[in-house]
Amino acid sequence: MSRRTRYQQGSVQREKRLSGSDVWIYRWYETGTDGTSKYRKAIVGTVATLANETSALKAAQALRIDAKQEAPTRKAGLEQSAN
Repeated sequence: MSRRTRYQQGSVQREKRLSGSDVWIYRWYETGTDGTSKYRKAIVGTVATLANETSALKAAQALRIDAKQEAPTRKAGLEQSAN
């Protein structure tokens, strides 16, 4: 029985476009304040500028850091304004 590969830090996929060259897409899951997960994506670059998946993964490193940062909670914002 094989297991499905999990990408806990997101993944990079090549996506075709209707016009122009293909692009590399960084995809990740983001948990909202209500506990639901949303599938997000951001364009890393074109296939013309990033020749292979390895270079696209390196370029997505900055996006990966931003995606993993938690959104500030409302409670934390109220504590700061009270001081």
